Amino acid sequence: MDLVVKINDKCNFACNFCSSNQISLTHENLDINKIFEFVTNCNQPVQSIIVNGGDPLMVDPEYYEQLLGWLKENSPETHVSFTTNLLDFWEHPEKWLDLFNLKREDHISVCTSFQYGSGRRLKTGEVYTEDMFREVFELFLNTIGERVPFISVISEENEDTAIKTVKLAKELQTKCRLNPALRSGRTTKPYPFYKIVKIWLDIIDAGLDEYEMNCVLLKQVINDNVTECPFNPYCHKSISCLSPDGTQHTCPAVADDILKGVPEYFQGTGGTIPLEYRVIQEDKCYTCPMYALCNSCTKRIMDIKDYLDIEEHCNGMHEL
Repeated sequence: MDLVVKINDKCNFACNFCSSNQISLTHENLDINKIFEFVTNCNQPVQSIIVNGGDPLMVDPEYYEQLLGWLKENSPETHVSFTTNLLDFWEHPEKWLDLFNLKREDHISVCTSFQYGSGRRLKTGEVYTEDMFREVFELFLNTIGERVPFISVISEENEDTAIKTVKLAKELQTKCRLNPALRSGRTTKPYPFYKIVKIWLDIIDAGLDEYEMNCVLLKQVINDNVTECPFNPYCHKSISCLSPDGTQHTCPAVADDILKGVPEYFQGTGGTIPLEYRVIQEDKCYTCPMYALCNSCTKRIMDIKDYLDIEEHCNGMHEL
């Protein structure tokens, strides 16, 4: 089991595509006892706790020291992963050195974010540039000794920079993950799935797939192998999410839609996932060779059905 934890909704960035900017109505931190209760009562071992937000570094390090101390005593095999913009680390490295220097000893990992274009911005409105990202990357490498991987959100605004992004990861000797913009929060229209698949295929054709994590998963799906999010239709059995107010959902991406309401199933109260969230077109998908790819994520299905042209999606996938 993987537990995604959104500790609060505070962030020192103001990205214009942010899917999580409405995850809570309060800036109060998630009660840490909620995490302890989940790990204790889960019917399967919690392999990893993935901390995001908001931004995880908007919480004092003491919160994580308490979390790690409890895990060491009660669930020593649980890995903790931070998905953070690392801005607070960049500005106050001394504040985080003790925590991040425990990485190898306490099973901690860190992933950050960068993308080309104007979407990723600081609170001041300033665009987070490649030069800024390189400074953060080098600081982490020089102080922690690791080349941090990064996530990029792809939209129509920056789609032409996809290959450039992967080449940057190659140059820095790390890995990136190019994720399509989902329809949540500030993003009012999702990035078409057939377009992001085309980008992943172009990366594979360019021989750069070892530097982009979704390409590895895509190849597994194409070869009929069960893989992980965002290509696992059974992920609800192995992923859960806690929001800042303590509510629990079976899907972290759906949890970002909390203010517009989500079906009871995604709140962990349902049993079988409804058919409407398992297939885009019941009368066409089952006989389509792209069935396993298109219908491998409930959030993707919801976004395609509710906010995109289904015929355009199908034609795009058939062309691929």
